[in-house]
Amino acid sequence: MEQRKAATAATRAAPTGVFDARPVDQPLARADAAADLATTNDSSSAVITMTQVSFGGLCGWCAGMAGKHIGKTAAVALGTGFIALQLLSYNGYVSVNWQKMEADVMGALDLNKDGKVDQEDLRSWFKKGMKICQYNMPSSAGFAGGFVMGVRYG
Repeated sequence: MEQRKAATAATRAAPTGVFDARPVDQPLARADAAADLATTNDSSSAVITMTQVSFGGLCGWCAGMAGKHIGKTAAVALGTGFIALQLLSYNGYVSVNWQKMEADVMGALDLNKDGKVDQEDLRSWFKKGMKICQYNMPSSAGFAGGFVMGVRYG
């Protein structure tokens, strides 16, 4: 009986948090887990954290959905502008230097200045946009998850 009490006491020795790494064969009893939770996280901080994640997720979802719709609108506007410019050029009203226009646009989009617009530039633009959107947010992880959901399902 004494050996069992000593083994139980050693298993319960000084937890540092709810997510302590414990061997699978030595699980915490329910009362011990509740005591660990009560000592490491009070209920108000858990509610605040969930509120922050929920708020960040909601803001991210709205931003992702808005970004998706703004992107579609911009694509329609650019496509319409291109068609109009081509019609004017075809009918002789304007002359367009497409090589210069391409060089100027590619120069503006090429963030790492390697001479080509590629996946690294897209990644840089995405990181830059997320940094701006997540500035001073209470929960960046909630925002990022919500943003992805807003783009995908919004």
